[in-house]
Amino acid sequence: MSASVRGRHSLRRLKLPPNPKVRVGIAIFVFFALLALLGPFVVQNVMGLSPSDVDTTRAMELPSAEHLLGTTATGEDVFAQLVVGSRISLLVGLVAGVITTTLSVLVGVAGGYLGGRADSFLTAATNVCLVIPGMPLLIIVASYVQGRGGWLTVALVIGLTAWPWGARQKRAQTLSLRHRDFVSAAEMTGESRWGVITRELIPRSRRSSP
Repeated sequence: MSASVRGRHSLRRLKLPPNPKVRVGIAIFVFFALLALLGPFVVQNVMGLSPSDVDTTRAMELPSAEHLLGTTATGEDVFAQLVVGSRISLLVGLVAGVITTTLSVLVGVAGGYLGGRADSFLTAATNVCLVIPGMPLLIIVASYVQGRGGWLTVALVIGLTAWPWGARQKRAQTLSLRHRDFVSAAEMTGESRWGVITRELIPRSRRSSP
């Protein structure tokens, strides 16, 4: 295959999804990603602002050309705090999202395919985690660690408490796929259970998601 043909195939794969909601979500994510990557440099080096500069003489100022979003009660620039803090917020969201997606897919697909005691145990664990409130737990953990671990602790708590809903959805999808012909064919060829889960069920459950 020539380089030009490969390039055209790559461009087709990189096309934006037709769903307008997905496109809006991608645009918002790209905006905040650029804000997190380039914003702190622009704010601190070009605009000359710092999120931690305290000046009580300019406390609670209204938005202006100098302070786009105004200032806090201690005179800190709100816009600088928003831009610099967006990097940490994106890191928390990214790590929590990876943890949540990984756990929900593995637990949901494994439970739906294996069945029996394994499914009962994973379903019970999912139901228990469903009733654990994420925000109160986050507040308790934050007060206990007292700043140790930083944003990573927050991401871990969010990720470890947000996966059960996705796991239930993946389990339901897997129950509808487990008796399909492609699963039976993989089992008859000697594919291991882990191989069926990772190579057959997970990709198809992902494509069948709404």
